[in-house]
This record gives sequence, structure tokens and C-alpha cells, in this order.
Amino acid sequence: MVAWNESYKIVDTIPVIGADSLNGIALANTDAVDKGFGVVNLTTAAAHGLLAGSAVLIEGSVNYNGLHEILEVPETDEINIDAKYIAEELAGTETVKIALTSKQDFKFMGFRLNIAVAPGQADIMTITLDSIRGAGYDVVIYSKDLDAVTDLEYINPNVDLPFRHGDILRVAWPNVANRTFGIEFFIAPLN
Repeated sequence: MVAWNESYKIVDTIPVIGADSLNGIALANTDAVDKGFGVVNLTTAAAHGLLAGSAVLIEGSVNYNGLHEILEVPETDEINIDAKYIAEELAGTETVKIALTSKQDFKFMGFRLNIAVAPGQADIMTITLDSIRGAGYDVVIYSKDLDAVTDLEYINPNVDLPFRHGDILRVAWPNVANRTFGIEFFIAPLN
């Protein structure tokens, strides 16, 4: 086990709370809304539990696919993202997923997770590298069954392995028992 080193410089702490799956949150069948100044409002099909400052990956959209930062959460089923507005009626099949990335080469330091009540059944969380270099370089970097977990602190033992600008770390966890949770991910720039 690797001990936490206080000299690690954290540039991004990415918080997420909720009681839903981290496998993807469906967007509602509504129009994207122009909030002005490079801000677009999207409505999710249900309360999402995401926080401002989270990096999200939108998939299935005609105009908003890709990585975005959540700038604001005006309602429990809405997010405001940084994006140039282009009119689009969402079909309800698009998804918002948790993604870790940086605007520069970075290190994945680890995460802290609290689950209010252990799921009590098979419930596997994975973090997968979606490499900028292509699918041939994608790899699962973390996987754990959370069936009996309420508190987990993971310190990446391969902290010195770099991730490139444009790499995406995809987080998936079905949360089959719909447990309330809080999780913080930590990434840092390469020195």
C-alpha cells in the first residue's frame, strides 16, 4: 500500500454526490438552453447529484459531445456547462458521465469514497483510461467490488505514470442498490 504524501500538489479535486449510477445519467428529451456567455443549460431525466466544478463527458449529442465543466447546478435535474450554444432538441438518449481529465499532462492521485450503507451485493466500480492515442491504449486502471464498502480511500500506487492532455479517465459504478454516496477524485499536474 502506498502512503499519502502531503507534498503531492493537488490541482483538481472533483467532487460527486448522489444516489444514482455513475455509469451515465440520461439527459431529458428537451431543448438545450442558451444561457449566454458560453454557458448552455441541459436538463437530466432525473435528479443527478452532480456538483459545480465536476468534469463530465457528454455522449450521444449532436452538438455537445465531449468533455465539459459543470459551471452551475441551478436545479437538481439541471446542469450549466461551458459550451458554445448550438440549438439542439435532445432525444433523451444522451448521457452525462463522470470523467477525469486535465488541460495538461497529469497524474491520477486517487480518490476517497463514502457510501451511506454498504450495497450488500456485487457492485463493481471501475476507472478506465480512454487514451488520446486510441482504443488500443485503453486500459482499466482500477476495479473493485464495493459490496461491503462504506469508506474507501484509494491512493494510486502508480502515481508516477503520466496521463496525457486529452486522456480521459472514465468512472463507472452501477450503484445497483441506489446508495447515497460522496466521492472525491484527485489529479495533479506532472512536475
